[in-house]
Amino acid sequence: MELTLGDFGTSYSKIKRGDKIEIVPSSELAKSGVTVDVGTGHNAGLYARRTINELVALSRGAQSIIDEDDFVVLDVGSRDIKYVRIRGGRFYDGDWNTICGAMAGFTIELLLKHLSVNLNELQASDMDIGITCGILGTGAVFDLIAEGLLPETAVSALIRGIAQNTYSFCKRPDKIYLSGGLCKVHAFIDSFPCEIVPVGRFVLVKGLSVSISDRA
Repeated sequence: MELTLGDFGTSYSKIKRGDKIEIVPSSELAKSGVTVDVGTGHNAGLYARRTINELVALSRGAQSIIDEDDFVVLDVGSRDIKYVRIRGGRFYDGDWNTICGAMAGFTIELLLKHLSVNLNELQASDMDIGITCGILGTGAVFDLIAEGLLPETAVSALIRGIAQNTYSFCKRPDKIYLSGGLCKVHAFIDSFPCEIVPVGRFVLVKGLSVSISDRA
């Protein structure tokens, strides 16, 4: 029998049953009564019978889809950011920031709703809000708007600041494989000073699949 898998994020969760992956708002999980066999993510302990560390899932998933022996994969979620560096086909180092550098996706989503800004229409900004925390960056956004900048311009400056912060967090590589909900957002991708290769939102789910296969 094929196992059900889940990547349980703060804002959105990805549930894999068979060949299908469903993206579900995490706020709906409690009332849905969902339970998976193996999970990862911030809330995995609530919904999974067995859990796997997120850095392990990110590393295994990235290695299964990236045909290189040396690379950096960066996952930017709603609540946290994390990266893994692979050298010589093996895990070399990684890090995980769940507090000050976090809340990147969550903060952007809140601002988009509050200011009625369309994320897909934003362009990369020439200026950036120098931040180390997404939540604290909201004050700077409203300061810029009060000074006369358009909401779209202020939010783009925040997005560029988040991109610059995450770039420094993963030690400024020449190339980053980008995982997570922001990997299709051009304003975010174009704000990095290095090459960005999006790899989608399901890298951690793929990592769960690989981990299970190796234990079978």
